[in-house]
Amino acid sequence: MRVRRRIVSGETCMDVSVDGDLIGLIPDLVCEARRIVEDKIAGDPEFGTSLSPLRADGSDHRLIVRMCQTAELAGVGPMASVAGAVASYVIEGLIAQGCGYAVIDNGGDLAIFSDEEVTVGLYTGRPSTSRFGLRVPRTDGIMGICSSSGVIGPSLSFGRSDIATVISRDPVLSDACATRLGNGIAAEGDLAVATEAVCGIPGVIGCFAAIGEAVCTCGDVPEVVIVGVRRPPSRTLPEHGFPTPQAGLYAGYKCGYPCRNAAIIRNAYMGYHYRHI
Repeated sequence: MRVRRRIVSGETCMDVSVDGDLIGLIPDLVCEARRIVEDKIAGDPEFGTSLSPLRADGSDHRLIVRMCQTAELAGVGPMASVAGAVASYVIEGLIAQGCGYAVIDNGGDLAIFSDEEVTVGLYTGRPSTSRFGLRVPRTDGIMGICSSSGVIGPSLSFGRSDIATVISRDPVLSDACATRLGNGIAAEGDLAVATEAVCGIPGVIGCFAAIGEAVCTCGDVPEVVIVGVRRPPSRTLPEHGFPTPQAGLYAGYKCGYPCRNAAIIRNAYMGYHYRHI
């Protein structure tokens, strides 16, 4: 039986869908991942604030090493991938216990390990472009689908994209590269250059980006489908008492959201400027 839950720990607000017998493991895995990052920051405060890549120390946990390595590839600070790193740590812990199905949505940064098709909705803040989604086929390993936005949510971005999404086999890499992609999009004219540049980073499979009414994809992106106009999921954090909109992605897999999957033409749709590089 599949179980869907929300896990809240500090700044982490995570929606999960997982094989039911393993749901109890997730809070501890989230706390472990957060403790690894917090301990690193306590010993090296620059790790928590740097906007440029940093080298890992020989004594660093493997999760910190991965954050530093992906930051180097993307040209961003190591904390740019923290949400993807926590999601990755959780899903790897579940797989180690025999999990066959898990979707971890950490504030719009997804780690997916699924033996069935998953439809992922793309929330851009605009009714016009929030009707797009990605139909992700069953995976033969972990898939990372992570997003950044220059106009939605609290995350730092130097761009103005409504959404900048990166797909790879590593959620840590996807998260770092989504930050890089979002930083590079200030206007519609930046879409092609920014997506092509990020798709050239080793390990990146594909990109999806939108700003205004312009949408661009690059690389091997899962099938883009129409999932209907969606509202942002409410992420009410008990300690703050207010809903925090999710910047980027939220999963539309068997969660009660109506999804009308219809493949779209890859050159134009309903007047949108839609370009595949």
